[in-house]
Amino acid sequence: MTLRKLGSRLTCPIAEKNEQTRVFPKSLCATSTYTGPYTELASVYSKILKWIEEQGYKMNGAPFEIYQTDPNTTESDKNIVEVYFPVAL
Repeated sequence: MTLRKLGSRLTCPIAEKNEQTRVFPKSLCATSTYTGPYTELASVYSKILKWIEEQGYKMNGAPFEIYQTDPNTTESDKNIVEVYFPVAL
C-alpha cells in the first residue's frame, strides 16, 4: 500500500465536465493500483482496510476509484484501477 497526499495536483482526463463530475478536497490517502478483472476489487478493499488498521490510521471519508482503462475497450484482466481511501491519524 502507498500513502499519498491527494490534492489539487491529482488530475484525471475527462471528456467534459458535467453534473456527475466530482472535485475531491485535499486529503491523505492510502492507495493501491490494481490490474485485473473488476470482480476481484473487493479483495483490494480488504487489503487496504487491513493495512490502514495495522498502521494506526482511521478512515476519513468514503473510498473512491479512478479507472485508468476503459472496460468497453480493455480485456478484463488488463483493467487498471487506482483505489483511494482517505485517512487521518
